[in-house]
Amino acid sequence: MYEIIVTGTDGSDTATEAVKAAAALAVTHNADLHIVSVVSPMSAALAAQGAPLPPNWTESQHQEAATALSRVGELVRDLGAKVHEHALDGDPATTIIALAERLKADLIVVGNRGMKGLGRFVLGSVPNRIAHHAPCSVLIVRTT
Repeated sequence: MYEIIVTGTDGSDTATEAVKAAAALAVTHNADLHIVSVVSPMSAALAAQGAPLPPNWTESQHQEAATALSRVGELVRDLGAKVHEHALDGDPATTIIALAERLKADLIVVGNRGMKGLGRFVLGSVPNRIAHHAPCSVLIVRTT
């Protein structure tokens, strides 16, 4: 049923719960699991506003993404999943959706973190935006 599954991580415990659920599905369906960690282009936005940025800020953000991917990738490989890791720049929801489109994914798995309260209506959380704009089915895992 599923051949390609996409999920995201920011390295948090809640994101890891969603990745583990995606890995279980990937193993069950013998699907490829694509894990993405997105580095937001915040440094460009802050610099445009004249905000001082710490030295090597962007590089440290990319290093954090690579570390999160490596840690989570190792965890799900131990569960038996076929894992592909992607460290990408951009808005998290938009980037995950674009990767799913490019890969012709069958499923996107996200955690429910950020879907509570008024913010989900006003700001549009990552899982909420993915659920409304994904090119495929979406599984929202209760992680909180």
